[in-house]
Amino acid sequence: MHWGNFKAIYLLLFFIIIFIIEIIKSKKNKQLFSKYKYLKNMDNVNTGYLRWRNFLIITAIIFFVISLMRPQWGVKEREVNVKGADIIFAVDVSNSMLARDITPSRLERAKRALSKLMDEFSGNFVSLIAFAGESKVIVPLTFDYKYMKYSILALDMDSVDIQGTNFKELLEKTVLIFKKTNKKRFLIILTDGEDNEGNIKEALKMAKEGNIKIYTIGVGTLRGERIPEYDSSGNITGFKKDRNGNYVFSKINPDILRTIAETTGGKFYLNSDIFKSLKSAMDEIKHHKTENSVKVSIVQYKEKYYYFAFLSFLFLFIAFLLPSGREKTKMKFLSIMLLSFFLSGFSLIDRGNHHNTKGVKKYKKKKYAQSLKEFQKAKDYTLYDRKLDFNIGDALFKLGKYEEALNYYKNAINSSDENLKKSTYYNMGNVYYKTKRYKQALDSYKNALKIDPSFKKAKKNLELTIKKLKEKKKQNKNSKKNNKQKQDKKNQNNKSQKDKQKQKQNKNRNNQNNQSKKNLKQNKPQNKKQNLEKKLLENLLNNLKKKESKKRKKLKKGKKKRVKSYEKDW
Repeated sequence: MHWGNFKAIYLLLFFIIIFIIEIIKSKKNKQLFSKYKYLKNMDNVNTGYLRWRNFLIITAIIFFVISLMRPQWGVKEREVNVKGADIIFAVDVSNSMLARDITPSRLERAKRALSKLMDEFSGNFVSLIAFAGESKVIVPLTFDYKYMKYSILALDMDSVDIQGTNFKELLEKTVLIFKKTNKKRFLIILTDGEDNEGNIKEALKMAKEGNIKIYTIGVGTLRGERIPEYDSSGNITGFKKDRNGNYVFSKINPDILRTIAETTGGKFYLNSDIFKSLKSAMDEIKHHKTENSVKVSIVQYKEKYYYFAFLSFLFLFIAFLLPSGREKTKMKFLSIMLLSFFLSGFSLIDRGNHHNTKGVKKYKKKKYAQSLKEFQKAKDYTLYDRKLDFNIGDALFKLGKYEEALNYYKNAINSSDENLKKSTYYNMGNVYYKTKRYKQALDSYKNALKIDPSFKKAKKNLELTIKKLKEKKKQNKNSKKNNKQKQDKKNQNNKSQKDKQKQKQNKNRNNQNNQSKKNLKQNKPQNKKQNLEKKLLENLLNNLKKKESKKRKKLKKGKKKRVKSYEKDW
C-alpha cells in the first residue's frame, strides 16, 4: 500500500484531544448527577445506544483520517515517448553556502529557485547531486519532477559527510551517471565557486570527451560575506574564523566557474535572481536539438480513498440516526469533522479535475494567467494527463509564451485520443506560424489534416502558410538579386578604382622616365668632357710608368757591365 498524504495521520491527535475533553466533561456531569439524585430523571439517555453511537463515531473518524491519508494500491502502467535531454542539477551544500549576502542564505535561495523551476519543467530526465568535499547522488535520472522538488527542498549541510568544495569528484560522478545514456547531456551547477581541492583539468577533459555541456550559476556576491555558525537549535552563535582569529569572508569565484563552463561549451551566469539564470540556462539547452526519443513506462498508483470516505460517512449517518437525547454534541462532532475535512484541503471530488474545470472557466473568461495557475495545480494531482498538457499549452500560447507552449503540446501529442492529437497539431502549427517557422507550421497542419481531412481551420491556415512560404521565397530571390546587383556595383566600383590607380601609377612612371631621360641629356656633354679628361690622365700615367720601367732596366744593365769589367781587370 502507498500513501498519497501520510501527514494527515496527525489529525488523529486533534480528534484524540477532543475525545479527552469530552470524557472530562462527562465525568464532571456524572459527579453533578451523583450529588443531585433528582436530576437523574431529567437526562433521558439510553446508555446502550450511547455506547454504540460512540463506537460508530470513533470508527467513522478513523476511516475518515485514513481517507485523508489517500491510500493507494494497484498499479497503472503507461508507455510515454519522452524526447528530451538528460540534465543533472548539482547543488553546493558546503559551509560557505550559509553566507547571507543573498537573503535568507545562498543555499536557501538556490533551493527555492530550483524548486520553482521544477514546477514548470517538462520533457527532460533530471537528476540531483549534492556536493561539497564529496559528491552524493540524491536523485538518479528520473521523470518524476514532484519527487525531485521534495528532494531539492530537503537539501542541507548534512546531505554530505565531508565539507569543502570538490569540483573534480562532482565532474567524475556526472561522467559515470551519463555513461548509461545516449541522449544529450547537460550539467547545471549552483555554487559560489570556492574550490578548495583544485585539479579539475583532468575531470574537465573527461567531461569534454563525454560530450557533457556544463552551465555554471554563481550563487553569492563579489563583495562577499562572513560564514555564520549555528548551534543545535538553529540559532547563530557567531561567525567562522581562521587560525589567526580573523573572520573568514566567503566571496564568489567567477574565474573558476567561467573556465568550467567555457571549456565544455556551456555558459556562466551571475545574477542576483537565480531563477532567471536557471531559465536562461534552460533556454540555451532547448536550442540543442534532441533526436533520440525514449519509451518510458510510467507507474501510477490507483487512488482508493473513496472507499474509506464512504465507510466513514456511512458510520456517521448510522450514529446520528441512533437516539441519544444530546443533539448539541452531534452538531459539534459533525462541524469538527467537516472543518478538519476542508482544512486538510481534501475533497471527495477528483481535485485534479476540479482545478481543471476551474481553469477552463477562467480561460473562457479570457483570464489566461489565472487559468494557467489552475491548470498547473491540476497537474500536481494528475501528472501525465495529456488533456492537461494541452490546456496548459493553450494558456501559455495566449500569454505569448510560445516556446513553453510548444513543450506542453509535444507532450500532448503522445495521447491516444485522436481528437486531442488533431487539435494539438493544429495549435502547434499556430505557434510555428506566429514565430515565422512556416515549414514546421506546414508539417503540423498536414499532420492535423491526416487525422481529420475535413478540418476547415487547418485547411485555411495551411493555405495561408503556403502563401507565406511563396512570399518568403520571392523575398529571398529578390534579396539575392539585390545582393548580386550590389556586389556587381561594388566590383565595378572596385575595378574602376583599380584602373584609376593603375593609370596614376603609369603616369607617375612615365613622368619619372621622362625626367630621367632629360637628366641624361643634360648630363651628356658634361659626361663627354669628363671621359676625355679621364683618358688623358690614364695615357699620361701609362707613359710615366713606361719611362720609369725603361730607366730601371738601364740601371740594371749598367751594374752588370761594371761587375764584368772589374772581373776582367782583376
